[in-house]
Amino acid sequence: MELYFLIILPIFTSLLLYLLPGKVTTWLGSFLYLAVFGVTVHLFYRVRFGGEIVTTGGSPDFLGISLYCDLTASVFLMLVGFLFLCVFLYTNLPVRVNKLYSFLFTVLEGLIMLIFLSRDLFNIYVAIEVSAICCGVLIMFKRESRSIYDGLIYLLTNITGMLFFLLGIGLVYRQCGVLDFDGLAAAAAYRTPQELLLAYVFLMTGVCMKCALFPMHFWLPAAHGTPGAPTAVSAILSGLYIKSGVYLFIRLQAVFSPVFDMDVFFFWAGVVTALAGIVMAICQCDIKLILAYHTISQVGLIIAGLSTSNPVSRFGAMLHIINHALFKSLLFLAAGLLITAYGTRNVYKIRGVMKSMPAAGMAVLAGILGITGAPFFNGSISKYMLSKTDNSVVDFCFLIINFGTILSFVKFGNMLFGEKKELTYTRNFFSTFVLALLSLLCLATGLFAGPFLSLFFQMDFSVGLSGYLVKSLIWAGSFLLAVLFYKKVLSKIKRLKSGIDFSLDMNHIALCTGAGFLLILGAGFLSLLPG
Repeated sequence: MELYFLIILPIFTSLLLYLLPGKVTTWLGSFLYLAVFGVTVHLFYRVRFGGEIVTTGGSPDFLGISLYCDLTASVFLMLVGFLFLCVFLYTNLPVRVNKLYSFLFTVLEGLIMLIFLSRDLFNIYVAIEVSAICCGVLIMFKRESRSIYDGLIYLLTNITGMLFFLLGIGLVYRQCGVLDFDGLAAAAAYRTPQELLLAYVFLMTGVCMKCALFPMHFWLPAAHGTPGAPTAVSAILSGLYIKSGVYLFIRLQAVFSPVFDMDVFFFWAGVVTALAGIVMAICQCDIKLILAYHTISQVGLIIAGLSTSNPVSRFGAMLHIINHALFKSLLFLAAGLLITAYGTRNVYKIRGVMKSMPAAGMAVLAGILGITGAPFFNGSISKYMLSKTDNSVVDFCFLIINFGTILSFVKFGNMLFGEKKELTYTRNFFSTFVLALLSLLCLATGLFAGPFLSLFFQMDFSVGLSGYLVKSLIWAGSFLLAVLFYKKVLSKIKRLKSGIDFSLDMNHIALCTGAGFLLILGAGFLSLLPG
């Protein structure tokens, strides 16, 4: 029943948060998020040391919905519980927020739990559709004209992507007669690739839209970086919710990889996505848009890593999913404090953070060191593993992607330095505590990566001293080169200081979605050709 608890408790408690008085809801919310996180830790322990947990559907069980929790799902669930707890502390204590906001935010946690616990494609489709509505309303929460427009774009693009996914569900059910992942894997062995091709392409188009893979990525910055969206919403969307698409990618590729060899296509799609995200991030001056475009870049890097043939690189991509959730949530939450204190989102107008807001400055620094793969921080280990492919072309691609990330965050990190400014802002112990906790985790998961990998992924991997030293020297060289290139080239380009708008309207987003569908269809067709 613990599996049902993770879904039902947030959804039903959200009604109480909406109906009960404010003081009660603060304590109730605290209990809820602590309880959910505690259950996820308990589930992880049971699965890690006792095996997969299955709650079979049927009349004796609640709603007849089957839920499954293996090691991968348990890690994702624990990440969901932890980050929602952190964001609640950051947002709700000691200040109480709007009841509707609390209701939607809490419902969202239960729906994300359902995505990770269900192996039925239709249940996942329903959970994603309802969660997209919650996210859309949260994006539009401040009811500003820009945020309403961005929220509608988000809703329309997600509905479009899920329509592709729903068509794929219908086609795969017609061919296989089942919608469960395990059943699909077994049934696919008795179907020809030609019979499954169209269903696979429709499903993966919806998943790639959810992952914001190039060229279906233009919707994400508007949703994650819109001025009207609360900082906590941006942190959950970029740090956590985008991982639901990556999770589906992992599950569906596991089902269909014996039928369609698409690793090469998705590797290059990930690389192009990562590079596109970096270029667009460099061209921004808005602090939240920079982080939003880097979400595209990092997800592209993860997809590329998952599509390599080396198991170490694949585990590195899995580890990077967790690392990205930590440092990207940290960066967004710290950015929210900076925007409030400085009254601007322009990265060129925020200076002296380390002197004016040392706690936020240290958090930003920890996030930058994590995302760029600096020695001793979490990104260094996952990126080190990603580069263990024994393929010079692949390694070079990952090196270029990381250099672009460092270059972008050299510009971002300039906020930390400069003269101290007298700022008027409310200091919040809980916000500072959350930033400090996430910062320490970014460091701890880098220093103790070996035990972390063994515990969470049952993988024995140790970083050789010579190899890690070479990786550290490469990072230092890339950093120095990035600083030089920024000072001599990028800082001289006046156009970049006003930012370049890459947003598209719905018509062009639809065209990009169609192009993505055709690319996946073409790659799927080519995979069927002999030789």
